[in-house]
Amino acid sequence: MRVAVCVTTYLRPQGLARLLEHLDTLRFEKSPAPDLEVVVVDNDPQGSAAAVCDEWKGRIRWPLRYEHETRRGVSQARNRAVAATKSA
Repeated sequence: MRVAVCVTTYLRPQGLARLLEHLDTLRFEKSPAPDLEVVVVDNDPQGSAAAVCDEWKGRIRWPLRYEHETRRGVSQARNRAVAATKSA
């Protein structure tokens, strides 16, 4: 089973770091681990989440993809997240 955890963010680098830390602690004890990927879409024009994603790319156990969506708005960011998944 393929699962994409899509995260949209805007000026929340500390919250994003906490989220990635907790995602890394997920355990699948009663079922096999899915084919999981994490997609982070940064809606900040300055790309404030890029450094957090770079830091976590080598630490989180699932593929982590960073996307920068410069068109403002949560709908733009969500659409970018869905388009970026490998199953889209």
